Amino acid sequence: ISSDRSNETIKALKKYKDYYITEIAIHRSPVKKYLQKFLNVISFGKFNREKENKNYDEVFHLYMIMKLVKDNHIVYIQTEKQPNIEYKTVHSLESSDSKGDNIKIILNTPVLFTSTIELTKQQMGSKFQTYSNPWNNCQTYIVNIVIAIYRNMKEEVPQGIVDYRS
Repeated sequence: ISSDRSNETIKALKKYKDYYITEIAIHRSPVKKYLQKFLNVISFGKFNREKENKNYDEVFHLYMIMKLVKDNHIVYIQTEKQPNIEYKTVHSLESSDSKGDNIKIILNTPVLFTSTIELTKQQMGSKFQTYSNPWNNCQTYIVNIVIAIYRNMKEEVPQGIVDYRS
């Protein structure tokens, strides 16, 4: 594990190094209008321009809950990027956000947690730890984890999953 990861990522990689991801839930919740206005102001209008360029009617915050299994031990980890990458233990694949929705996926082949995060890091390069709204945000991070999971399973990523962010 190299130093180009946050302390939080390093801790998660050490703690769950022998765990396999067996299921995921990708959650999305609408970004509040006042926060969108704030993001537009601090980005000097780039936020709204990017939203228009991508034809987005609604902007969503994405995060993922993974079911990790090692032997008979099960743990649920929520990960998101806002702006730092976070990992926290939760009680299930369900979200506490009543305004959001989700997609749940049972993996055809369990994939090692560490190899998934390392592949995500490899795919994103220097963008893994950095945050730039609207170009390198929670959506970019979650989509890259999904791509890494499917690459580890040696399967095509279903288009509907990638499109779920918009």
